[in-house]
Amino acid sequence: VAQIMRSIMFLSLIVLMVQTSFVDRAFHAKAVYENAVAYQNHGEVDQAIQQYITLVKQDPSFNPHVRAVHQSFLFLQHQWAAAAYLVAATFHVNGDLRNAAKYYKQVLEDAPDFALAAHMLQSVLLWQVDHDAQDSRHQEGTRKEAKSVGDDVEPSNEYVKMAFDAYAKFYEHSMKLLAYRAHEMLVSALVAVHESRKEHDSSAMHSALNVVDVGCGTGLMADALEKIDLKYKNLTCIDISPEMLKRARSKAAYTEFIEGDWESSLERIQHNSVDLLVAADVMPYLSRLEHAMQSSNQVLVQGGMFAFTVEALEAHLPLPYASSSEGEDVESDVSDPLDKEIHTRGWAILSNGRFAHERAYVDRLARKFNFVVEAVGDGPIRWQRGKQVDGHVFVLRKM
Repeated sequence: VAQIMRSIMFLSLIVLMVQTSFVDRAFHAKAVYENAVAYQNHGEVDQAIQQYITLVKQDPSFNPHVRAVHQSFLFLQHQWAAAAYLVAATFHVNGDLRNAAKYYKQVLEDAPDFALAAHMLQSVLLWQVDHDAQDSRHQEGTRKEAKSVGDDVEPSNEYVKMAFDAYAKFYEHSMKLLAYRAHEMLVSALVAVHESRKEHDSSAMHSALNVVDVGCGTGLMADALEKIDLKYKNLTCIDISPEMLKRARSKAAYTEFIEGDWESSLERIQHNSVDLLVAADVMPYLSRLEHAMQSSNQVLVQGGMFAFTVEALEAHLPLPYASSSEGEDVESDVSDPLDKEIHTRGWAILSNGRFAHERAYVDRLARKFNFVVEAVGDGPIRWQRGKQVDGHVFVLRKM
């Protein structure tokens, strides 16, 4: 008995030492990060870079940005560039887009294939084109500079995968802090449509459904669907991030998992076989929605539902909302010649690298791809930096 007690005490001591080590490391990493930010805020970027290098060595999972430069091997290959990326990201988060662009450029000089820096730089430059009060020659120069970063504004699969692999560990906690509710808004819209259809057809949506959750992340949509009276026989989880899928596998509601982007994943699903396709907060990572609409239409059965959220472009425009419906003149202002262009294309890139879409643009695509709009709603999908981020919720039915 005495031997057993000594063994237990010894193991307890080891556990305590390990726990203390983790706590000490966490406190030290936080102090290093705060020092880096303080140096950066005082214009001492060289000293900040040294602190960021220490931070990555000390705690490579300190936050999503640090985790990204570590997981992508950027830190192993280009230590200075990895730290410069953290400088750029900090400027970016704090709204200093000029300095953010400056350091994203420096990162790409050392590591031209680093997808996170490339897309962030492009988004900052294009945001400036769309929103800054500049002369037309300066705007055109900024646009050409953005194009030199990449021919397509659409974020690469590598960017999305890298970003969410790094974010997965923090995702659900972060969503709580942001009061994220896109998945709840979708479910509420689906319930409303379900109840409305039952009034006209008692058999509507009564049988067990084949459901696909595109961009399932860690499985927040599965949690939300389990709270409503919606029967399903299959719930397929699709995500491009293996780290996100790893966490989604803990959700018992999912019956199948597919790793890949939107189009390639839906190609693996039989046409005319899906009753409900949901995509919560996925469209903000797509500029043009035509391919998403087309591939979704192909897998849905006739009468199948396509429910998704978009970030509201109208909330980001410098001018009041102007409809871009077909056949209507677009209201514009000579003080902002790009207003008409934004409305005409129906989407715009935001400074944070996401995309916002105009409600009328989605309406046009719904008609083009043989959908009927069953329901559309508006409201805040999350809060960020003390401000609500408005979005639109759509429930479409395949004709």
